[in-house]
Amino acid sequence: FCCCTLHFALDMADSGTTEAPERFLLAMRLRELRLPVCDVRPDDRRMGPVWWSHMGETQRVLAQLRELGVPTMAQLADEYALYENSVQSPDDDCEFFFQRFVEVRGREPRIMKEDFCGTCLCSTSWVLRYPENRAVCVDIDPEPLAWGRAHNIEKEGAAVAARLQQIDDDVLRVVSNPPVDFIAAMNYSYNCFRTRADLLKYFRNAYESLVDDG
Repeated sequence: FCCCTLHFALDMADSGTTEAPERFLLAMRLRELRLPVCDVRPDDRRMGPVWWSHMGETQRVLAQLRELGVPTMAQLADEYALYENSVQSPDDDCEFFFQRFVEVRGREPRIMKEDFCGTCLCSTSWVLRYPENRAVCVDIDPEPLAWGRAHNIEKEGAAVAARLQQIDDDVLRVVSNPPVDFIAAMNYSYNCFRTRADLLKYFRNAYESLVDDG
């Protein structure tokens, strides 16, 4: 129930707009029926028949709003922004990369390659850490790459963008030239490889992309 609540309609009721009368009346009714469902477990017996009746009517109102084309929260959401905010922690990741590399190799890394980079959030954070840092971002899907350039890279200015290279290609084909200090492939992205042969090919390709002590 909580997931399908149409906040767009509730905002319409709060604002008092009458641009779409039928939608507005349904939104007002939804406002009247608004219930504290977040605090109720499915097995809670404290709620009487009136509450359950209101819940049923609320579902009917929501269905009518959907028929009128009122968008759901899911339809209004930006999937890439949601992913970044719910899954990624780029500053912590970059700090881990840096500290671990220094511990193992005894020097500071400067060039990273982010395979399966998506929106390039981690690579952008890496480039922002130090003026000497650079990054190569590889993803086979042009859509998240374009989103990342618009929302993460370009907003940081031309100087940052110049130190970050986006490559729209298969990670099985891309070998970095010049080679990089380390490669990040996060969030189980390499699980897309279903055969040992493909996984081995990826590891060999990654190895060829590294400097001698990468």
